Amino acid sequence: MAGITAELDNRFPRVDGGEPVEAKLVSIRDYLYLLTENLGWTLRHLDWRNFNPAAIRKLTEPIYASIKDNAGRLTQLAVTAEGLDLRVTNAEGWITEFEVTANGILSSVSDLEGNLSLYSQRAERIDWIVQSGSDSSNFTLTAKMASLVSEHIILAGAVTFNDLEYKNGYTRINGGNITTGQISGIVYRLESPGGIYAYSEFYGPGQPVAGIYMDGTTLVIEAMSGVRVNGHLFEYSRSAEEGVSDEDEAD
Repeated sequence: MAGITAELDNRFPRVDGGEPVEAKLVSIRDYLYLLTENLGWTLRHLDWRNFNPAAIRKLTEPIYASIKDNAGRLTQLAVTAEGLDLRVTNAEGWITEFEVTANGILSSVSDLEGNLSLYSQRAERIDWIVQSGSDSSNFTLTAKMASLVSEHIILAGAVTFNDLEYKNGYTRINGGNITTGQISGIVYRLESPGGIYAYSEFYGPGQPVAGIYMDGTTLVIEAMSGVRVNGHLFEYSRSAEEGVSDEDEAD
């Protein structure tokens, strides 16, 4: 590098003599070509050997920077062997922090009203948290589990639940409709004053095919095709309601 500098000094054009203007312009042009050629060579061969020891030490030391303006905005940066830490604040109390280490990434945004959103990523899990006062929503994702906790969960669109091997059917929820391998076409509804009824389009709209409810102190179970208990089918008739069984009438 020192030799290149010396050559450029020696070949610097001398245009203070009585040379014609054309000769001066040619000398300046040739020197520009020389500068371009040497700049290209320098950039191609630039490495740590071209720096003095003091400059190299500065590149390997931690970096700390802080920038502030008259509006109360502050940006702080720290780069060390442990990682990177960035913090940005303003006069209104908003704080954004971003931290990167070998263990993972952590970022957060908060304000003076107690609102906070946080993102944490590690090798084995990812966490999202949104908090406002005592209310919060949390979502955690791992290799074997996805957990979502919130006071209200709204899913827009058709949601399909498959088994892990995609072999044993599925359940799909789309708005007010639920379709599954076991209850496809059956609608279960909880009705006042406290009963659960099953409806099927096969028997006509609005016609319950089965129900279970309380009538005073009596638990009533009804089904269009009878009630099966432990594999036995029991048929109920008006005479049974009056205390006379089907066997008594046959006698």
